[in-house]
Amino acid sequence: MKLFYSTSVQKKLGCKCEKVPLPENPLDCWYAHLITVRGADTLVAMLPEYRFCVLIWKINENQWANLNQVLVQAIRTALDHPLYGIPMAVIDQYIPEDTVFAPCATNDRGVIAKMSAVTKKILESGQPSFWDLQTGEKFDPVEAQLEANDYMFLTKEHPRGIRPWQALRDQLRLTYGKTVPSMELEVSLDLGKHIARRNLIVSVDTPFLFLHHYLQAAYRWRGNGTHRFDLPPAPDRGPGRNTLIRVLDSRLPDEEIPQDAPYFTDREVRLGDLLQEGDSFLYRYDPEEADTPWKLPIRVIRSIPAYDGNPPVCTLCEGKSSPDWVNGAAGYQKFCKIVRSPKHPRHDEMVKEGEPWLQEDSVSDINQRIPRKMNWLQQMDLL
Repeated sequence: MKLFYSTSVQKKLGCKCEKVPLPENPLDCWYAHLITVRGADTLVAMLPEYRFCVLIWKINENQWANLNQVLVQAIRTALDHPLYGIPMAVIDQYIPEDTVFAPCATNDRGVIAKMSAVTKKILESGQPSFWDLQTGEKFDPVEAQLEANDYMFLTKEHPRGIRPWQALRDQLRLTYGKTVPSMELEVSLDLGKHIARRNLIVSVDTPFLFLHHYLQAAYRWRGNGTHRFDLPPAPDRGPGRNTLIRVLDSRLPDEEIPQDAPYFTDREVRLGDLLQEGDSFLYRYDPEEADTPWKLPIRVIRSIPAYDGNPPVCTLCEGKSSPDWVNGAAGYQKFCKIVRSPKHPRHDEMVKEGEPWLQEDSVSDINQRIPRKMNWLQQMDLL
């Protein structure tokens, strides 16, 4: 694997690298460029073909002395973020911890110069998510890196109409691991006179936050409320599961969180960390417009060690869903009664607002709605 040092990096290291042709495989071609962000040296490692960047902010002398090791660890950590959905087994094959880059130089400066300029522009823009507005100095390089990869490097259109980093994920899976460790979930929505069931195959690396979005898509809900996942105790799994509830949403009021509950954010905890075949848990969703929360039992009906596909994917769709803004099963029955009564004063209003839920749903429709990767910086419209 070759690492092309820009002139600024070569100057910092006090070396001059030999110019060589670019590798035929774009996965074997990383660039390293040095920029300055608010006076601090920042190394930007880039995989140009896929517009993927890794930031090392405030790089110090000790890191420069061990640059190969620092870069390998930074790239592995970046690729392993739940946002990208790249299995660790694939990362271990693509860039093992003992990877040794071959340092070299290249005349192909256009891509790296342009990408570095865009990266620096957004880092210097003082986005609230990056900088503490009171001190103006607090910087979160992980959030900066995610936003850079997700928003900024869209200048090169991919033929499949997906983001470049999604093409990177697919190519890594294709080259180093075609199967994905997954699990199939059975989700039930009790609507009184019928139960709307949805079966979903999801990767074990899926964060609970993504599962929340998948469920919203499966039931055509809009996600404008709070949610949490409740997991029952499992003494046989050790102390990590010996509690009544796992709270995975930071927006819940403090009084609703049991004092003995360990706290995790649903962005950092993955399904495989807590669940296995046969487990059951509860998804609770409280829409802003409704007084009654939805409680959906979820069961892990099977574990799939090597799923030959691209999860998430819906495999079963039974029963119509309900608008999330009605008050539970009783509210849904009232909604249906109004829709069936043309003379009711709210008939036209309910038919118009409830149109998405009055239509028949299908597995193919759900698979078109479920996003392949959620953008954690921006709520997506799933209807």
